[in-house]
Amino acid sequence: MPNAPAPITLTGSAIVTAAEKLLGDPYTYGATGPSSFDCSGLVQYVFKGLGISVPRTSEEQYTAGKAVAESQLQAGDLVFSAGSDGTASHPGHVGIYVGEHNGAPSVLEAPHTGADVRYTPLSSFDAVGYRRMDGVTSSGSGSATDAGFNIPGLGDVGGLLSFPSDITGFFSDATDDLASAAKFFGAFTRVSTWVRIGSGALGAVALVAGLVMLILAAGERS
Repeated sequence: MPNAPAPITLTGSAIVTAAEKLLGDPYTYGATGPSSFDCSGLVQYVFKGLGISVPRTSEEQYTAGKAVAESQLQAGDLVFSAGSDGTASHPGHVGIYVGEHNGAPSVLEAPHTGADVRYTPLSSFDAVGYRRMDGVTSSGSGSATDAGFNIPGLGDVGGLLSFPSDITGFFSDATDDLASAAKFFGAFTRVSTWVRIGSGALGAVALVAGLVMLILAAGERS
């Protein structure tokens, strides 16, 4: 008897990469691609292209996968809002969380008639819920969530000190190109990075250290 095929698993970065290829495509109500989309059609098209089936409408997508809190968001998660024709319990709009874009946590969405697929700051999305689809791994590049800092022999000590997974992912992805390295080290010059590191129990120490570094850096520039 042949072995069953292994289930497909995706990283958040793979989902975001596929979605970003559709930036600039027009919104069309009821469209599911390949060159125009409505909000849930965009989500379905991206996941289907990567081998994962998700429901067609935003209301159905809101019951798929598993719910996550905003603090647990990672790249590739779905973000829902009531939209113009839905409610908080039956959202009428959905987008794909991409992590930070231009320094702010953002969603990629097919917004409305007359607008193209675009990035929208998470703070402007009026989110009412978040879901992670089945088959998506719990880590991915671009996440705004924290990943435990694993020490060999001690296991995961994320409860003591945690780092954003877009930073820890730099090591796990074995990235070695200069552009990625510059982006990685540049992350430590942003206040948002230190705020996110500051979510651990020892985060206050890391946050203070980060603020001191920023103050010293500002003094050197003046």
